[in-house]
Amino acid sequence: MHEICAKVRFSQLMNQAAGLYPAAFAFWPPTLVLPEDWGKVGAAFGEAAKTRRGSGGGGGGGWRSGRAAEMTAPGGTGGAGTGGKVEWFIVKPDKGSQGDGIFLTNSREDLESKIEAAQIATALNNGEPLMNVMQRYLMNPLLIGGVKFDLRLYVLMTGADGFRTFLSKEGLVRFCTEPYADPSAKTLSHVQAGAYTRPLFSST
Repeated sequence: MHEICAKVRFSQLMNQAAGLYPAAFAFWPPTLVLPEDWGKVGAAFGEAAKTRRGSGGGGGGGWRSGRAAEMTAPGGTGGAGTGGKVEWFIVKPDKGSQGDGIFLTNSREDLESKIEAAQIATALNNGEPLMNVMQRYLMNPLLIGGVKFDLRLYVLMTGADGFRTFLSKEGLVRFCTEPYADPSAKTLSHVQAGAYTRPLFSST
């Protein structure tokens, strides 16, 4: 049970499954586990793509080969985006809830700075070394009344043999407390203060 509840281990398992069965797991977004995937961060932010364009398109494929290349934006750029558009990534700590420790980033330097600050804070509290998962931040999410939301459904599984399941008639719908706006220097403080990650609860 722990392996599907912890973000890092769950992401590792899903990455493996997506590599073995890409069609069946096409819904799973490209995901980096940090620090073990740190060597792939540069490609996510477009540094490798820029190097290849500057050298006539040469260079190794690295993590950009196959499905993981989807982490970079169309046209082969990451953080800088195409046509000046900034690409954002969301980073979540392995442990935690209610948005604690989640942040957005749009450059490798910013990512390094925020992870270092989190590591220092954890060390001061005698915590374990932090691990994180990193995915592309969706800039055009589905909204209700202009705010982000999610649905929490409860399912009982009687076992792994046959996967017989029961869906509860009750659940939760959670609405954010601030209208959605794309990340920017103006809105980023609100995003990282939890306005988009700590929604209000409403039972259904």
